[in-house]
Amino acid sequence: MYIPLRMCAACRTHAPKAELIRIAAKDNIAVPDAAGKLPGRGVYVCKNADCIRLLEKKRIVGRQLKCEPSRELYKVMEDML
Repeated sequence: MYIPLRMCAACRTHAPKAELIRIAAKDNIAVPDAAGKLPGRGVYVCKNADCIRLLEKKRIVGRQLKCEPSRELYKVMEDML
């Protein structure tokens, strides 16, 4: 059985797609994509607070998706933990 792997943008480790949070651009705003169905490029991050903080500190989402994430994006992701 094939299990799709994705890489965390913060810590650069590989994990099964279902164990990561996907972030996608919707109307030029970065939003968490819980269903994994939004079209276009996505950024994946581990489901732990350290990776989410690193993602925010290094501004990875903005560079990868070419849009500015809102400040509440990181709070919503931490609430998903």
